[in-house]
Amino acid sequence: MLELTVSEIEEKTRGVERIPLEYFRYIPQEVADTAQRLLDSNNLEKSLRYIENAFYIYRESVCCSFFAPHYLINGAHEWPPPAKFQWSNFEAVILGGEYIHGPIPETNSKVRITSESDKKIEETIIEKGEVSKIVREAIPGKDNFKEIFKYRIEDLTKIGFLWSMDWQNDALKAYANPIYWILNDFLSGALGENDAKKHFQFNLDNLKKIYHPGD
Repeated sequence: MLELTVSEIEEKTRGVERIPLEYFRYIPQEVADTAQRLLDSNNLEKSLRYIENAFYIYRESVCCSFFAPHYLINGAHEWPPPAKFQWSNFEAVILGGEYIHGPIPETNSKVRITSESDKKIEETIIEKGEVSKIVREAIPGKDNFKEIFKYRIEDLTKIGFLWSMDWQNDALKAYANPIYWILNDFLSGALGENDAKKHFQFNLDNLKKIYHPGD
């Protein structure tokens, strides 16, 4: 059993003959099943937050890499299992995602990390049309997340790669942005609970499907 960061997965699989990535899931089957259980238990808000924060955790681990590693599970490639918790642990996923990304929905302040050097982070903050910049110390575990977050890998031949940027753009369009706005509109009262459940169930049903790259 190996515990590897994304960069270590890329390094370890160089030269390894791997099973081709022919089919993939946008989110692990374990995440889709857990989200459905939460929804069926009348935990709409928690289920929405869970899906969104799972996306933030995985995206943060691959965002500066060329490839987004997927692991062959039950006939399709999906995000590998984390080393320190299970994807089905929704409390850990929500807590971890909000630590990385911040609360959902976002406040009026938008924070963008623009540069990093000598353990310093420069952030551009846009609030009510005004732009300001601050420099702060790097936060261990947050600003170096991709360097410490590891996945549990049993068989390197089961690793497949999608281009990180393509995966991120497709995921944002396919479910991450729509689910974010369902949560935002539900919490603001712009979307009633029944309609929010209906829209979310539609997205969740699509997330249970297996796709072919390029679909």
